[in-house]
Amino acid sequence: MSELATVRVSSKGQIVIPQAIREAIGLERGDTLLIARRGDLLILKKLTLEDIIAETDRQYEAGETLPLEEAFKDLV
Repeated sequence: MSELATVRVSSKGQIVIPQAIREAIGLERGDTLLIARRGDLLILKKLTLEDIIAETDRQYEAGETLPLEEAFKDLV
């Protein structure tokens, strides 16, 4: 199910993710989010341990060593 909310950007560039959305994806304080830009669309994805393991395994098999931003670009 898709949820939609309007948020404002603070003077520090911060946003507040609405509680209902945080609860729906199990987002907790200290969790890491992956953010990607596609044109004027921003995509946020909760980065899980499973994501990290899968991408690390893929890179290892491919003999790749990449910066973090590059390593996880295919997750979104």
